[in-house]
Amino acid sequence: MHTYKIQKIQTSDFDQLMSLYISCFKNDSYIKAMFPGDTTRVNKMKREFEGNIKYCIENDGAYGIFENDELIAFILFFDYKKIKQTDYDKFEKIFKGENKTFPLLYEEEIHTKIDNIDGSVIYLLSMGVSEKYRNKGIASSLIDFMQERFPNDYLVGDVSNPSSMKIYEERKNKRNFETEKIDEDYYFVKYQPNSASEDD
Repeated sequence: MHTYKIQKIQTSDFDQLMSLYISCFKNDSYIKAMFPGDTTRVNKMKREFEGNIKYCIENDGAYGIFENDELIAFILFFDYKKIKQTDYDKFEKIFKGENKTFPLLYEEEIHTKIDNIDGSVIYLLSMGVSEKYRNKGIASSLIDFMQERFPNDYLVGDVSNPSSMKIYEERKNKRNFETEKIDEDYYFVKYQPNSASEDD
């Protein structure tokens, strides 16, 4: 089995990361609802999400896998409670878009769920794998990496791609991810720290 090295994504990798992000999500149902025009979607995605991606890179919240210097997978994340307390303007831009005009689906419900968590929270903002490298366990390895990197933190996120849910559901018994369906094709996922089974 091929072992993939997960490493920090640098500022110099931004263009690759943005390109892979767009290729992974431009046809996502949530993104298509936000930006319905096929011909303008890519440019709008760049404009709305560039700041979030740069923030993650600059704040040690962007890691990925490279093959022959090509970025083939990534995970973006941030300390939810820290940014909410120290940079509320940026916090709002993450959840509403750069101009605060594209709020996250069920934003208030998501925030309420997280605010009720008694402990530190790492928000899994986004994860993607290049199409030709999918179904090789790469996304699962990124989730494993996050659990190992943050053993004392809750990991949470919203998922609008139903096919991605198997990554979390496969680990429900092993890693204790809780998955909650909020609406059709929209889910909230949460991992509670120090809750892995003894057999793990």
